[in-house]
Formats: sequence, structure tokens, C-alpha cells
Amino acid sequence: NHAGTLDPVFLLAHIEDFVIVGKDELSRVPIFGRALAGMGTIFTDRSNRFEAREVMSSLGDVIRRGDSILAFPQGHRKDRWLKKDLKRGIFRLALETGAPIRPIALVNSTSFLRPHQFWFDITEPVTGWVVAADPVEPEGRPDDPAAVNALRRIVWERIDEILRRYG
Repeated sequence: NHAGTLDPVFLLAHIEDFVIVGKDELSRVPIFGRALAGMGTIFTDRSNRFEAREVMSSLGDVIRRGDSILAFPQGHRKDRWLKKDLKRGIFRLALETGAPIRPIALVNSTSFLRPHQFWFDITEPVTGWVVAADPVEPEGRPDDPAAVNALRRIVWERIDEILRRYG
């Protein structure tokens, strides 16, 4: 549920040892882009299908060597959390590698920086939470659309349940 600009920062404060998957535009943001690159972020041009395959191959290598990846399958920030927005690639990758997905919900992150908002009031305290659900074990083949959609649905339901409970 990627809603706030500072969502990755929240996660950096709570989770260790992962490779971030980020859209290519982030690499061009002054200071922030360099920091992400220095952390080993794998950037992808979402409009380039050939590059997307190469990125997925690189991410598969990351998983096979035992590291975790952090991805926001929504693809971009949104004020509303919608199941249809979850991109399929990361779920295919989980099915291909057999790696479990750990759904993580960012509760109240929209109060920091919403899409198209560039400043926030640092004088007002804001509280947000990072809540992890139990891992979801992938079942099925990556070339089976029903298996991909079933995995997407389970992950979405787990995140949505956290947001309803704490949001």
C-alpha cells in the first residue's frame, strides 16, 4: 500500500538486508537517487518490457542467493489501496523462485507525503506503523495466470486486513 513518499524510509528503519526495486525515475532525483543507488537499488524502466525481463532475471538471482527484495507492486503511490493495482511481475517471480512473500502494510503513511505533495508540516507529530503479516508461500507455476492472480489476491487480502484493523 504505497501511499506516502517516505514509505521506503519507514521500511529501512524496520527491516534489514534487502534489495530495493525502484522505478527508473527515482534514480534521477537529486540526493535521494544517489542514496538509493548506493544502497544497491535495482532500477527499472517500467515502459521497457525487454528491460523488465532483465530486471526480473536480476531479482531472481538476488532471491536465489538468499537475499530479500523490497517491492511495491502497486508501481506508484496512490491515495487509495486497490487490489487491481498490484502488478503481476513480482508474483510471477515468487512462483518461479519459490520464495515466500511477506506482505507488509504501512499504516497511516499517507499523512506524511501524499502523491504530488512536496512538503509536510514537521511541527505536527504524525504516527505511522509498519505491520508485517505472515509469509505467503507461493503455489503454482509462474506461467499460470490463475496461480499468479491467486497469489496477488492473498497478498492483497493480508495487507487490506492490516489496514482495516489498524488504519
